[in-house]
Amino acid sequence: MIDAVDERRFLVVLAVALPAVYGGVHLSAWNFEFPTPVEHLLWKTTCFIIIGAVPAMLDTLAILLFIGRWFSILVPSSAVGKSRIGLIEMGGRYYQAVGIIVLVAYGCARVYIVVESFLSLRRVPIGVYYTPSWLQMVPHA
Repeated sequence: MIDAVDERRFLVVLAVALPAVYGGVHLSAWNFEFPTPVEHLLWKTTCFIIIGAVPAMLDTLAILLFIGRWFSILVPSSAVGKSRIGLIEMGGRYYQAVGIIVLVAYGCARVYIVVESFLSLRRVPIGVYYTPSWLQMVPHA
């Protein structure tokens, strides 16, 4: 039976692995021919954004938790009151801002990958139209 902690770990691994696989598969087009160098650079950039979005959010959360832990250790418990609440609110706002930026970048990157897949068809290498000779031996209607 899986307990709640193992289930959360599994979900975190999935949340990191699935976008990494999606971005990695598209990153395999590293040396492919694109219509323009700018589109080629944007393709690579968006692949890295897709791969790094979830780890960036997890790292931001880990850093905020680390800062909060050190704050609670360094500041005496009598002085923690309002300053700790303020720190938590500030950390929450910061995490929301980072989350919105990462979410927008991730969404734009995913849209760009799909759109560029179709836009790249406007100028393809001549080898795309080559039909292998062995294909003529396969019976078809």
